[in-house]
Amino acid sequence: MIVAQLSDIHADDMAAALTQLDRVLDWLRPMRPDVIIVSGHLAEYKHAESYRAIGDRLKATRSPF
Repeated sequence: MIVAQLSDIHADDMAAALTQLDRVLDWLRPMRPDVIIVSGHLAEYKHAESYRAIGDRLKATRSPF
């Protein structure tokens, strides 16, 4: 079983943070994790937009999170 943990994304509608998340998910995708655990600070503000952006990216991995 492969469990991936992502922590402290700090998306906050910032292109740099989302670009970094994209790079991490691109690296992780070939491993096809059985589950992705997301912890820590996902956003400090703009929660709806940030969580939506993170969720869209996690859904694209096709791994439960």
